[in-house]
Amino acid sequence: MSLAPVTLDDLRWRDMVTAIRERIAAVSGERWTLHAPVDPGVTLLELFAYLLEQRVYWLDQVPPPLINAMIALLGAEPRPARAAVTLMEITTPNQMDLASGEVFQRREQDSPLRFTSEQALAVLPLQRIEVVSEYGHTLGEADTQPRWSARPLTLLNADHEPGEVALTLWLDGAVAPSTESASILLELENTLPIPHGWALEAVEDVGVAAEIQWRYSGPAGTRRPLKVEDGSQGLRRCGVVRYQIPADWTPIGAPVNGLTPYGISFSVSAGTFSAPPRLRRLVPNVVTAGNRVRVQVPADELEAQIEQWLPLPGLALDLFDHAPPLEDSVELRLRDRHGDWLEWEPVSDLARQGPENAVFTVDRARNRFNFGDGLTGRLPVARGPDPRGELRYLAGGGEAGNVGAGLDWVTDAVADRLAVNPVPARGGRESETSEGARTRVSAELAERVRAITASDFEHLTVTTPGIHIARAKAIPGMHPGFPCVSVAGAVSVFAVPGVPRWTGWLEADVAVTAPKPDAGALDAIRRRLDQRRLLTTEVFVAEPRYRRVEVEATLRGHPVDPNALEYRLRAGLTQFLDPLVGGPVGTGWEFGAPLRPSELTHQLQKVAGDGVIVEKAGVRIGSEDPFEDCVDLKIDAHDLVVLDRLLLHWRALPQGGGGLR
Repeated sequence: MSLAPVTLDDLRWRDMVTAIRERIAAVSGERWTLHAPVDPGVTLLELFAYLLEQRVYWLDQVPPPLINAMIALLGAEPRPARAAVTLMEITTPNQMDLASGEVFQRREQDSPLRFTSEQALAVLPLQRIEVVSEYGHTLGEADTQPRWSARPLTLLNADHEPGEVALTLWLDGAVAPSTESASILLELENTLPIPHGWALEAVEDVGVAAEIQWRYSGPAGTRRPLKVEDGSQGLRRCGVVRYQIPADWTPIGAPVNGLTPYGISFSVSAGTFSAPPRLRRLVPNVVTAGNRVRVQVPADELEAQIEQWLPLPGLALDLFDHAPPLEDSVELRLRDRHGDWLEWEPVSDLARQGPENAVFTVDRARNRFNFGDGLTGRLPVARGPDPRGELRYLAGGGEAGNVGAGLDWVTDAVADRLAVNPVPARGGRESETSEGARTRVSAELAERVRAITASDFEHLTVTTPGIHIARAKAIPGMHPGFPCVSVAGAVSVFAVPGVPRWTGWLEADVAVTAPKPDAGALDAIRRRLDQRRLLTTEVFVAEPRYRRVEVEATLRGHPVDPNALEYRLRAGLTQFLDPLVGGPVGTGWEFGAPLRPSELTHQLQKVAGDGVIVEKAGVRIGSEDPFEDCVDLKIDAHDLVVLDRLLLHWRALPQGGGGLR
């Protein structure tokens, strides 16, 4: 059970004064007769009540050092400030190499925002990209922003069949050799809650959604393997693909209007995606950049402050005009009293530190470092030869770095080298306060981190990071090796992935009526549950089993368009049986829910509307079994259903009308 919170501040001044005044007559033997505020005794009583109320108020207040100490017992600390991350598209028309650590700033010179590239990049003089798949093709236009936007295009299938996508890169001239990697952003049409590959929340230890083979156009029309770093995890998420420029990369045709075509392709031997990936945009020449800039504080600035230090409490190191630091990036060295270098470490507070701990706190609001008093934290007494201090850190971070997409940037090195961020900058946050850390840790204590009950297994499956699982069903006692008996200690978990669902989704070429998780997602779930299960529990993770259902319905009426009605009935029944948006309440068909002919009849009647009468509906699973229209058809507890066929039989309406028959 849960305990009620303890409230220490439960006394009020008015209540205390009233209670004391009511006791005056009895305590004084009725000799104290004037109880009005003008009486000096009453004035003193009110004063003492005021002082007591203040003490009680202080008693109920928990100071930040105590909060930090309590959450430290739970293995947590207040989170430091964090820098936002985005992608920078280099728009220079010439081939060049961009070094790692390049600093980007807004074209408006008064803007304080700075982003630093995290990788080196070989920039290609791309003018447009053509994409061709078995579902169609698209050609990026040079006058859009970002310049290579593409209409949504289905790339590969999800039915375990082979497929291939060809990219034609139209370059302004021939490709020159480079030791750096080129890149291209694959932005997929995806509403699923999977963090993008460049996001701070991205999960990297998840297996690929499908094994993709990349190739490039070699001499004499050959196609050779291309080694890539696939940030999309096999087209599971939006991500950046980085590839080394091959030395023998050969054009696939003659130049057209001054542009030379180079070919890249990727293919799968079996499309194991949960849903076919759809391309929304291609953006080449992109590099990850974070809202942080490395700062080296000059030694003379440090010396000017160190000279003023006395061996007294309250010492601080001001950064003045330098940008505020990210706490966990500060590298501070000071010489101790013997002249030896001593590394100082940033901490969230000094209350839990001893007199020999070389620590300090970072005050981003005041842009300074605060040191201890000799009891809680060591005093920074710097002696010895010059220099007596070294300080470097990463500046930036905070919510100011969370900016929108499509902004213009230039580099510090070359002012006319333009860049555009094709995606918003996200993830920046300020330093967490003690109260914020308290709220966060309190919420984390309520999270389920151990798999004990069936509900725990389902919750941990659905919340597996890096993938999107919409639903899960855990069945205790089910062992795949012993399907006919209940095995103690065995738990089987069946996961349904989230795939696109929107109005009219059945008409699209990405419609998946029986979604199944890919091998990488299943492996991620297994590893997560294996770390959280009880020692004696054996966990099995599998995809759901779909039972293909045939429905036979008898109808009466004269529809205007029988074919259109049959399509609507089939679509309505398919959606009603859908594992994601089906069922009576639209949250998905329940695992093991029986198929009720009366329920299917009602659903068909809702779709048919007025003018058509659905007399009855029968259902069966095996093609050789008879249709059952009276008794509920039961399925196993771990099964889902999907409509395979709908058979309609029409009966004419009776002639004539009126009266009772």
